[in-house]
Amino acid sequence: QPQLTIWNLSSGESRVLVANPGPGASASVPTISPSGREVAYRWTETIDGKPVVSMRVIGVDPGAKARVLPGPAGATTFGPIAWSPDGRSLLVGGQGLLFLDWLSLADGSYRRVKSFETWQQPSNPSVSPDGLIAYAAVPRQGSEDRHIFVLDGAGQTEVAVVNSAGFSGGPVWSQDGAHLVFRSNRSGTWALWS
Repeated sequence: QPQLTIWNLSSGESRVLVANPGPGASASVPTISPSGREVAYRWTETIDGKPVVSMRVIGVDPGAKARVLPGPAGATTFGPIAWSPDGRSLLVGGQGLLFLDWLSLADGSYRRVKSFETWQQPSNPSVSPDGLIAYAAVPRQGSEDRHIFVLDGAGQTEVAVVNSAGFSGGPVWSQDGAHLVFRSNRSGTWALWS
């Protein structure tokens, strides 16, 4: 079964944050806080023969204990995607990424940012240093194209920033938030674009 390990790229040292939980349980989809001091992750365990999902946050210091976070109402599959730039909220996606919510770590409340139709097949959300959310999705029902959209953190304004024919996906923000890097076959062969 998977365990959750943190690896220091500078020193090459690694340390287990969540030990091997045993059969029927796993820690997955970790995301590191902006401060680098905490990690949010999805926890799945089998209870009465059924998978039960929750989210947790654990500090990176030795001996830290995980804190269980509330799940979004009505969702059975969900997980953390990214931290807000200030580290006070988590972007959470669920039900096969049919919604994006901000979870306040202070009070456990959820705020819906965006709901999706199944045909949109959204994927790979990424949060910029100033709180913009980039993701890939099908632009219209029946289309075989996949575009890159940018949504403000409140979910009020959305712009298709890559809307050429072909498949574009996996948007990742530059460290300064000025650029998006993504993969695309829009030129006829796969390449990275910015």
